[in-house]
Parts: sequence; C-alpha cells; structure tokens
Amino acid sequence: PQPLSSIEKVDGIIAPFCNNLYTAKFFKDEQSSFLLTNISGNSPNRVFTVQYKNFYIDGSQSKSILLNFQIKLFEESGDIEFVYGKIGKSGDFSVSGQVGLRGGDYHDYNNRSTMNDWINTTKGNINTDSIICTPNSLPPIGLTYRWTLTPSSVDLNQSELSTFSMEITPNISSNEINIHYNVPKKSMVFIEIYDLLGNKLQTVEQGSLFAGDYDTKLNIQSLNQGTYNCVLRCGNELITKKFIVMK
Repeated sequence: PQPLSSIEKVDGIIAPFCNNLYTAKFFKDEQSSFLLTNISGNSPNRVFTVQYKNFYIDGSQSKSILLNFQIKLFEESGDIEFVYGKIGKSGDFSVSGQVGLRGGDYHDYNNRSTMNDWINTTKGNINTDSIICTPNSLPPIGLTYRWTLTPSSVDLNQSELSTFSMEITPNISSNEINIHYNVPKKSMVFIEIYDLLGNKLQTVEQGSLFAGDYDTKLNIQSLNQGTYNCVLRCGNELITKKFIVMK
C-alpha cells in the first residue's frame, strides 16, 4: 500500500511505516500483537499515544521483520511524533514503506526518504519516496521523528484573512457548545467534528452561505469524554478549533 501517494481521496494520513502489517496470530505465532492507546498529562497539554506492539511487516516476507512503534499526538501544539521501539528480524530481506504525513490529497504531503540510514533521512522530493528496511538498515530503539504542523501558506488577501474566523463557547462542556463563525464571502461551508485520530464523527452544518456571522448550537451529550476538533471549511480555507467534552 502507498497511502501518501494514492490518488484516492483521503482526508489525513499518519504513516510511521506504511506496508502490510500482520498480527502474530496471522502466522500462528506464540507471540501476541497488541494495539494500545493511552492519554497522559493534563489539558491542554495532553499527549495521546497509540502503540503498535509485535506487528510483522509484509506477509510475503514470511515473518522477516517484527515491528514496534508509537504514534504520539500532542494536544496543544498539534505536533505528531513517531517513536520506534525494538525491531525483531530474521533472514535476508528488503522492504520499503512510506513514512510521513498526508493532508487532504496526494499533493499535500511531508515524508522522509533513505536507502540505508534511518538516522540520516532526507525530506522526500516526491510523494512516492520511501524508507528501505534491510538487515543492516533498521530504525534504532528510541529513534524519533517529529512533525510540527504549520498553517497553510495559501495566499489570502487581507480582508479575507481578517474576517474568516470561528469561536467555540464554552470550549469545555458536558452538554452543548455554540459555534460562532464568520463567512467572508458567499461560499460552500462545512462544519465537521473529528476525534484526535482524524475520524469524522459528525457534520454539523453544510451548504452555500452568504457573507456574514453565523451561530450553530451543537449537542455533545452523545460524545465520550475527551478532546475533539471542530473544522470549519469555507471555500478552499479551513480553521480548526479544539473543544473538550467533560462528563
């Protein structure tokens, strides 16, 4: 699989090493594979961690590489880390995988590339660039890649930039929030709710709206306790605001 370069419409991909991953059970292995999650710290500085433990890369290689890694999502900064753990290996192999992030389409990507040195990777030049795993080229224990997300560099004129806005009040609630937003000109507008893994949970409002101020009430009683992203899409622009559900 090549998700960073796929022409299919996908809204956001996090790829510590994209290849076919198989659990130990697939090979009737005595080891166990786990997918674990954890939230550490206090709001607004929490870290959501997803841990992949004992997953084999590429079933066609007959259990050649046993992979362990973590994905860390930082609440306040929006940064993303890949942290690699112990790698099990056997035999001779050469397996490639895409490592990086992707936005709404295959033109929006940030990836890494190397043929033989995970520590000294380079920024990918094209979206199909990958990292190679061989017996002599594997990520050392504790190797960490960190992505710091920055605002889009889309060229907006000053009047549009100053009036396109969104506020959520209260941003900590147990039952209802109010989403106040400004549309600078007639546009197709989408308001969507996502969890921190990027799964879309709800479309609050969508359609063609005239320029002006709008308010939308959102009942959040059905959401589990945690932090969520509210995304306002207006034409080609978007704003993301976090809010917290407390039970």
